[in-house]
Amino acid sequence: MKDGLTKNRPPKVSNAVTLLWAFIFIAAVVAFFRILNLPEEIPSGFIVSVEIISLGVIAFFIFMIGKGKNWARIVFLILFILDVPLSILSISFQSLILILLEVGGGCPGISCTYFIV
Repeated sequence: MKDGLTKNRPPKVSNAVTLLWAFIFIAAVVAFFRILNLPEEIPSGFIVSVEIISLGVIAFFIFMIGKGKNWARIVFLILFILDVPLSILSISFQSLILILLEVGGGCPGISCTYFIV
């Protein structure tokens, strides 16, 4: 059942909101499997709480975007723009550390992979 807001919304906006909800679903599945594969030395309670809070904040912004709130679109865009360089830096930094560790010795490289990823 569609409410008045979704009826008056352009189809492109409805598709974008649907894709954002699909992103949340995929991110939740990835987070679930990431938590399952954590080594026992890492406290999983902290990781679980960070994942839940992060997904909750993103879901809140997507919900508000779906309701037509412009401030939510702007904040979501700013968070996305801030996240892109950080993601690129973290990927390249992790790759550099893994390469250095694997060159230095096999066993430390394998054990540190769990802490970096």
